Parts: sequence; structure tokens; C-alpha cells
Amino acid sequence: MLSLFLHKPLYFLLSFHFLFLASSSSSLIVNQETEALLRWKATLQFHNQTNSPLSSWSLSTPPCNWSGISCDHNAANVTSISLSDYGLKGTLHHLSFFSFPYLKELKLRNNSFHGNIPSQLSNLSKLTLLDLSYNDFSGWIPKDIGILSSLCYLGLSNNHLTGVIPISIGNMTSLSTLDLRRNQLSGSIPREIGMLKSVTILALSYNNLIGTIPSCIGNLTNLSVLYFNSNQLSSSIPNEVGMLRSITDLQLSNNNDTIPSCIGNLTNLSTLYLHYNQLSGSIPHEIGMLTSIADLRLSNNGLIGPIPSCTGNLTNLSILALYSNQLSNSIPQEVGRLRSIREIYLRNNNLTGVLPTEKKKFTVLSVFEIHNNKLNGQLTNCLCLSGKLQYFAAYNNSFGGPISKSLRNCTSLLRLQLQDNQFTENISKILGICPQLNYLDLSRNKFYGELSWKWETFLNLSTLKISNNNIVGRIPSEIGKAPQLQWIELTSNQLEGTIPKELGKLKRLVKVILDSNDFSGIIPNEIGMLSSLEHLNLADNHLSGAIPYQLEGCSRLLVLNLSMNNLTTRIPSNLSRIHSLEKLDLSQN
Repeated sequence: MLSLFLHKPLYFLLSFHFLFLASSSSSLIVNQETEALLRWKATLQFHNQTNSPLSSWSLSTPPCNWSGISCDHNAANVTSISLSDYGLKGTLHHLSFFSFPYLKELKLRNNSFHGNIPSQLSNLSKLTLLDLSYNDFSGWIPKDIGILSSLCYLGLSNNHLTGVIPISIGNMTSLSTLDLRRNQLSGSIPREIGMLKSVTILALSYNNLIGTIPSCIGNLTNLSVLYFNSNQLSSSIPNEVGMLRSITDLQLSNNNDTIPSCIGNLTNLSTLYLHYNQLSGSIPHEIGMLTSIADLRLSNNGLIGPIPSCTGNLTNLSILALYSNQLSNSIPQEVGRLRSIREIYLRNNNLTGVLPTEKKKFTVLSVFEIHNNKLNGQLTNCLCLSGKLQYFAAYNNSFGGPISKSLRNCTSLLRLQLQDNQFTENISKILGICPQLNYLDLSRNKFYGELSWKWETFLNLSTLKISNNNIVGRIPSEIGKAPQLQWIELTSNQLEGTIPKELGKLKRLVKVILDSNDFSGIIPNEIGMLSSLEHLNLADNHLSGAIPYQLEGCSRLLVLNLSMNNLTTRIPSNLSRIHSLEKLDLSQN
């Protein structure tokens, strides 16, 4: 007992000595981190030179209290450097990665860092999150990046990275997100990517990748988001894609693929982008199995055949884009079941027949494009049931008959394009009150009647085109109450009377095209008040009197055509002062 007692002071001394060493070791690590961060800060520039976002980085406070720095609460080691959106400019070459053995997060997103990504990054063995997105990094992705086996998130998108995707990336088996979008990566997609069994988001879009989509993609059974769009991939989509039962967002556009029938297995899909490819053949009927789909885009391909009737099964569909293909036959009546549909794009196809007529359809529709087809019949009365239709384009078809029941009460309209059809109706009955309407083109139809609208309700109308119809009567003076008008085109109608001087109130007018009508009287002097006017065409009417010298006020005029009228007296000499004038036609007066 005495022996033990005599040795107690020595025991306490040794214990104290070890505690001191441990404390010194921790202090040494903190000092290394402090020194490394301050040395790096000295090389950085800031967008706001007067107010540095790193002003708290100084020796007067420990780094754990610095802006963007987080530490381990127990040992006070730096575990996170989070400087996203700090407006920093510099490189990573002056940051000593050896000094941060406990670092778990490095977030530098949305700054102006440039230069290569140093291979020394691989020394951050505990790193779980690396986000260098939205910077100006260039060069290759370091081959040693695969050493970071604990990494769960790797974000290198929106940089200028080149070269190939390193095969060592297959070692990063803890990755849940791999985002390499919007770089200039080349080469093929490495087969080692199939080893990333934990990945849920895989984004390689907007690069220069070539070759095929590897079949090992089917191994990624946890995948929910797959972006391969906007590359130069060839061959077909592998059937193994059908094994991705958890996927919700699939984007393979801007490649060279065909649609496999296995696509119907992806019943959790909410987004499918296959547009801007070289897809051929018909749309597979299995597309109707995608009952969760909300956004379906197959546009700009070479698809043929009909729109499958099973499209009506997609009751959650919000956006349907099939434009610029070679689809034929009529639009299936089952499209009327799409009660969630907001936008339909079917333009530039070979569709025929009439529109679906189901009474309760299109209850939330805001955009409907069906122009450049061969559709006929009358417009359905259900287009604007919800009052949410904003853009309707049905031009260059063979529609006929009246349209007033479809659109007269559609106060939500922003753009209406019905040109190049065979509509026959009194034009005064087509539109009611349209306070939002910005663009209206009814040209080349068989509309008749007078322009007796409530012009004061057209507060936002900027473009009015009703050429090549059978419109009669005068241009009402109330047109001056549509203050946003920039383009008026009423060519080839049967309009008569004088040109209203109220046009002079429309200070935004750029184009006034009223040729080939029966206007008479003089050209109003008020036209000269239109200082933004670039194109004035009053040809082929019965205008008389002098060319007003006030036209000199149209200082931006490019085209002036007053030919084929009954204008008399001299040509005003001050027209020579309109230095912008490129085309002048005063013939046959």
C-alpha cells in the first residue's frame, strides 16, 4: 500500500503530461486551419471591394466564429467551409487541403473561382459534400477524385470542365447526387457509373458526351432523376432503363434515340423529356401506362402515325408537347379526359379532322397550339371554360364556321392567332372584353362586319392584324383608346371613309399597313406625330390632297408607300430629311 501511495504523484504527473500533449495537438490542428484559411483569403478578390464578406476572418477571433466556417463542437476542428454566393474570385491552388483532416463539407457554389480543380482535393478523406457548381473552373476532373469514397454529393455543374468523366468515379459508392451538367465533357459515359448503387440524382446533360447509354444504368435502382439530355449520344435507349422503377424525372432529349416499349414500366415518372432527338416510328401505346406523368415532351422528332388514344389515361398530365413531328390522323377524343392539362403543343404536324368536343374538357387550359396542321371543322365551345386560356394558336389549318361561342367570353386571353383558316363570322362578335389581350391575328379568313369593338378595353393590345378579310365600314376613332398599339395591319379589306386622326395618339406605333382598301379623304397631319413609326403603307386606296409635310416628324421611317392613290400637288421637300428612309413609293398618283 505504501508503495502505491509513494507512486501516486508520479501517476498524476504523467496523466497531466498526456493531457497537455493532447491539448497541444488539438491547438496545433486549429492553428494549421487558421493559417491555411488566412493564407487563402489573402489571394481572393471580392465583387464588393468596400465590404468584404470575409471581414470576420482575422486572428482576433477563432475560425469557428468566422463567416462561412463551422466546427466540431468537441475538438473545435473545422468541418465545413460554406461560401456559396459570397461573390468570391480566385483559385483553389492556394488552399492547403492537408490542413483540414476533419473537413466534411466544401461549398463554393455560385462564385467566380477559376483554374483547375486541384488533385489534392483527394486528401479530404472525410468529405461528404463537394459543391463547386456555377463557377469558372476549367480543365479535367481530377482522376484521384474517386478516392473520396465518403462523398455523398458531388456538384460540378455550370463550369468549363473538359476531358472525360474519370472511371474512378465508380469508387464513390456513397454518392447520392452526381451533377456534372453544363460543362464541355467529352468521351463516353463510363460503365463504372453503374457501380453507384446509392445514387438518386444523375445529371450529365449539356455536355459533348458520345457513344451509347451503358446498359449498366439498370443497376441504379435508387435513381429518381436522370438527365442525359443535350449530348451527342447515339443508338437506342437501352431496355435496362425500364428497370429504374423509382425514377420520376427522365430527360434524354438532344440525343439520337428511339422510344422503347419498356418506358411503360416507369410508372412513377412525372417528367419525360425526349424532345429534339431523331425519334422515329410511332408513339408506343405503353406511354398510356405513365399515369403519374405531368410533363411529356416528344417534340422535334420524326414521329409518325396517330396520337395514341391511351394518352387520355394520363390524367395528371399538365404539359403535352408533340409539336414538329409527322403525326397524322385526328386528335383523339380521349384527350378530353386530360382535366389537369394546362399546355398543349401540337403544331407542325399532319393532323386532320376536328377538335375533341367533350363538354367538360380543358378546364385549366392556358396554352393551346395546333397551328400548321390540316385540322378542319369548327372550334369547340369548351376551350375557355375555366377562363384561364391565355394563348391559342390554330393558324394555317382548315377551320371554318363561327368562333364566338368559343372565345367571346375568354377575358384571360393574351395571344390569339387564327390566321390562314376559313372562319366566317361577323368580326364584331368574336371578342368581348379582353383587357389582357396583347396579340391578335385574324388575317386571311372570311370574317365580315365592322370593327365595332369596345376599344377602351384593349388596354394591352400591341399587335392587330386582320388583313385579307371582308371587313367593311370605317376605322373607328375609338382606336385611339388602345394606347399600347404598335402594329396595325388591315390590308385587303373593304374599309372606307377617312383615316382617323386619332392614330396620332398612339405614340408607340411602329407599323401602319392599310393598303388595298377604299379609304378616301386626306392623309391626316397627325400621322407626323408618330416618332416611332417605321413602316407606313397606305397604297391602293382613294386618298386625295397633298402629302402632309408633317411626315418629317416620322424620323425613324424606313418604308413609305403612298402609291396608287389620288394624291396631288408637290412632293414635300422635307421628306429628304428623313435620313432613315430606305423605300419610298409615290407612284400612280
